[in-house]
Amino acid sequence: MAVSIAEVKEYCHAEGESDATMGLYLGMAEDYLAGAGVTEALATADGYALVAKALTLHYYDNRGGAPIPEGLQDYIKQQQCRCRKAALEAAAETQQGAAETQQPFDEEPAAAGGEGDTE
Repeated sequence: MAVSIAEVKEYCHAEGESDATMGLYLGMAEDYLAGAGVTEALATADGYALVAKALTLHYYDNRGGAPIPEGLQDYIKQQQCRCRKAALEAAAETQQGAAETQQPFDEEPAAAGGEGDTE
């Protein structure tokens, strides 16, 4: 579930702000998270929504001109770890599934005529 502009406006107490302005800050937050390896598909749903809204609030309050607070950085790092773990688990499942579908390799193909054929 994507974070909506209405959710961001409520979280930031910015109901009077335009959708375009809040969409800009939300887009900045989502771009930052994507660059950090935090994706909505791999992070916990609540975790992604919270960190996206908190980062949007930071950008809104500081107009993008201040460093990200340490506590928020820590939460982003936590989501990064969850995303990496989910990606590794998905890769392991894919490899396991591929290994299960492979046929064993026969070193010697069976003779066409079978045993006992002489000419």
